[in-house]
Amino acid sequence: MLTYRMIGKVRAPNAAMRIVEPSVFRWLEGKGYNVSDLGAAWTDVGSGARASRFAVGSQPHGDLRERYILREPHGYTSTITLDEIRADSCRLWIDVDSPEGGMPAATPRIVRGIIEAADVFDGGMRLTGEPELVDEEALERLYDAINDEQRTASVLVAGTPDGFPMDDWKQLVGRVTKTTVGLASTFVLNTAATETFIRDFGSTRMAARPGAIRTYLPGAYLEDDSDFARHKTLGAERLATDREKYLGRILEHATRNAVLAQPLPADVNRVDHVLAKAQFEDLVGAERSPETRTEAAPTTTHEPVVVTPPAEPEAPETSLPDSILHVIEMVKSAVSRWATWPFSEDVRSAIARRLAETPDELARRTAQATEQLQSVEIERDAALKARQSAESRQDDLDIELAETLERAQNLDYENRKLRVVLQKSGQGEAAWSVDSSQVPPSPTEYIESIDRGRDLPYLRFHIDEDDVADLQTASSSLSRPPQVLRAFEALSDYARACSEGAFSGGFRDYLDHGPDGFRMIPPKWLATGESQTVRQDPNMAAQRVFGVPRELEPAGSITVMTHLRFGKDTRDPRVYFHDDLERSGEIWILYVGRHKDVKGSN
Repeated sequence: MLTYRMIGKVRAPNAAMRIVEPSVFRWLEGKGYNVSDLGAAWTDVGSGARASRFAVGSQPHGDLRERYILREPHGYTSTITLDEIRADSCRLWIDVDSPEGGMPAATPRIVRGIIEAADVFDGGMRLTGEPELVDEEALERLYDAINDEQRTASVLVAGTPDGFPMDDWKQLVGRVTKTTVGLASTFVLNTAATETFIRDFGSTRMAARPGAIRTYLPGAYLEDDSDFARHKTLGAERLATDREKYLGRILEHATRNAVLAQPLPADVNRVDHVLAKAQFEDLVGAERSPETRTEAAPTTTHEPVVVTPPAEPEAPETSLPDSILHVIEMVKSAVSRWATWPFSEDVRSAIARRLAETPDELARRTAQATEQLQSVEIERDAALKARQSAESRQDDLDIELAETLERAQNLDYENRKLRVVLQKSGQGEAAWSVDSSQVPPSPTEYIESIDRGRDLPYLRFHIDEDDVADLQTASSSLSRPPQVLRAFEALSDYARACSEGAFSGGFRDYLDHGPDGFRMIPPKWLATGESQTVRQDPNMAAQRVFGVPRELEPAGSITVMTHLRFGKDTRDPRVYFHDDLERSGEIWILYVGRHKDVKGSN
């Protein structure tokens, strides 16, 4: 599962050889790996890790393209690809895949090292390793970076209020944004630049506020006032009260998702195609095509088999036996998309050399091909699993869409009916006027849903913010956060109905037969308990025990099985709550996070 990506251009003379390659080897050696024998074949580099280095082109010709792959025993795979564009720069592309269900990869140390050693650009924006101070003279460059259509990384901008201690403020911003290196560039405006930014773009609601950090996602345009809601602000109050680690994970999630949601640039795709093509040609023993040739020495130490040249062009003769010619015909079919036919004498010699390999060499090549096949099968299985998950989510979305449309039609009917009543009572202007500015936008992240839920009456939140951050990392769905907020609103209205005497009963009865004028959710969202398997399994049951304040439970913990569920996927949210209306008149929200383990969970 891809969880980190950085794409940029390293601008420096001979960047590939002077900066990127040494950084790769220092990074690998810093992990304790032995890279002295690193080559195209998979190499054991120690501690159960394996690595390979594959190249096409050459440094002297200025067309070097290299790929380093590191597979670590805990399931993380790092792929570093470089493309020497010209003498003064090279394209750098770093991907990190995390194990399914594991924590997303943090920013690799190699990214920080390269950004500190050279100027690395994403489009026209320079990637930063730490926050950069921006004064009024540098504002135009910042505006250009935000509006840059070519960038894939985000831009984080912190405004500075008048009288703020700049050094302390910059250090705080640096600590909160340190996990976004390679995913975003961070800038801190001084007080004058902050005021100018607000004057320039306050009317479009795209300016950065004093004491806050705003995330400008790719595709931002400062003069477009229709796009302001997409570019979130981490406000001063949250920066002052929430844990820095938690705030950092929010920014990391937003910037990582923005990068991963974009397709690879066309030139990066071409490099990937060339490297993959060369690897296949080597695997089947075909001659390298012009775009994949390299000056690297051949991997085998065998002398080539001497092939008798043809006596006459019209009737070529060969010393190869029929069995080898038969194999050549098979290889011809396998590589017909790339190889030029008929094969040259060099290609025939290469195939004959392969057929003359010793048992040990043949076993090594077979093991290498088997490993590649297993890798493809793993990718295939992951793709099938992802497809099944997507189909399941599609079924959920189809049902939810039908329910939403039905609810919208009912609300529209009720709205029109109430407006007609108002009009008949002489309040026609009030009945048909619409002030869209009074309608808050739907939340796009779970933390927004929770923040708005905290403002609702009768609800008390006692949740672990790390669980929310994990959920946000795993689930990028835009439909789930509004559903979670809608559930909070229904719980709040349920408590209000009970408090005002409009309803008497539990939340299940309220959803089935609740009074008019109170907010509801579909009854199927509520699960009043867990399965017998979950209740009897010590590990799974323990996941349903939540720490609570002594005012709720003197023992300091409580077992809760009642929860709200949103979709069937393991990445979909779950909300566990305790109904304490009879005793305290409140409902306690104890967990907002990922699907907890049940029978069949991995």
